[in-house]
Amino acid sequence: MPTTLHELDDLVPVVDEIDVKTARGDVTLREFTAGALGHSPLWVKGLFAVRMALAAVLRLETAGVPDSRRIRPETVSFTPGDKNSFFTVVRGDEDRYLLLNVTDNHLIGYLAILTDNERPATFKVVTIGSVPASRRPAVLQPDSPVPPRRRAQHVPSR
Repeated sequence: MPTTLHELDDLVPVVDEIDVKTARGDVTLREFTAGALGHSPLWVKGLFAVRMALAAVLRLETAGVPDSRRIRPETVSFTPGDKNSFFTVVRGDEDRYLLLNVTDNHLIGYLAILTDNERPATFKVVTIGSVPASRRPAVLQPDSPVPPRRRAQHVPSR
């Protein structure tokens, strides 16, 4: 399925969910990313505390709270493998886009921030989610045969 988000075309065939939001601002991609990832109000910290408790019960791999140090524009990395907050950089081009991901044993999440690099700039913020193949039920596996349905048996009442 082709999109107008050409930097993400390789991900589209393997995702389960994609959401795109658009914003405008007189800032660079670095400044926008720092603002988006660096803002952590008290209610977000509270949600992460709840998530941490739930993640421990569910035995998720990333049960901790993300690094709360404020991200600044000069610390935003575009180098694959580097960290931006709790996300890992997949790829990026400082004048066009930044693709980040976070992986757990139940979910693969991507965050992409794309810009037209104009003034004021238009930003597309894309969230992408996918369930790892090892966690998919057989009926959701691509190209897997659909298991035959069992017929319900009627049990007469006494």
